[in-house]
Amino acid sequence: MKRVIVIILVILLVAGGGAGGLMMMGVIPNPFNPTPHSGPMSDAEKAAADLAAKKKFQPPAAQLDLVKLDDMIIPVIIEGQVTRRVFIIARLKVNAPANVTTVESKLKPYQSAVLSDLIPFFQNYYLSNDAADAVVVKERLTASAKKIFGDMVPEVLLINVFEQVSPRQR
Repeated sequence: MKRVIVIILVILLVAGGGAGGLMMMGVIPNPFNPTPHSGPMSDAEKAAADLAAKKKFQPPAAQLDLVKLDDMIIPVIIEGQVTRRVFIIARLKVNAPANVTTVESKLKPYQSAVLSDLIPFFQNYYLSNDAADAVVVKERLTASAKKIFGDMVPEVLLINVFEQVSPRQR
C-alpha cells in the first residue's frame, strides 16, 4: 500500500511539473492567468482599465540628491538628569546636484544649530508629552535647514525618530 501511495505522489508531481512547464513555455494556456479577450470592452472593464492606468507606478524622472547626516542623539535633561535620549536619522534633500558639495561643507554648523534648537525644545516638550512626535521633529529640522542653507535644501527627509528612556527613569 505504501508503494502505491508513493507511486501516485510521484506521478502527480511529474504531471504537475510537466503541466507547469508547458504553461510557462506557452504550449498550453494558463488557466490561472487568462489573457484578456480582444472583443469590445464593457463599461466596467473600461473603468477598471482607467483605474489601473492611474494607479500604475510612475518612476521618478531623476535621482534625488540627498546628503546623509550623521545620526544625532539628543539628550533630554530634566532637573539635572538625563531622562531619555532621542535618536534622529535624517537626510537633507538638495534641490540641485551642484549644491551637494556646498551643503556637505556646512553640515557641522547645521548639526550644531539642530542640537542648539532641540535640546531646550525637548526639555519643555517632555514635561507634557510622553513620546516624540515625528512631524514636530521634522518641522524643526526643516526650519534649521532653511536658516543654514536657504533654498538649497527645500526639505529634510526624516528616516527615523525614536527614544530611549534612561534606566533610572523606568
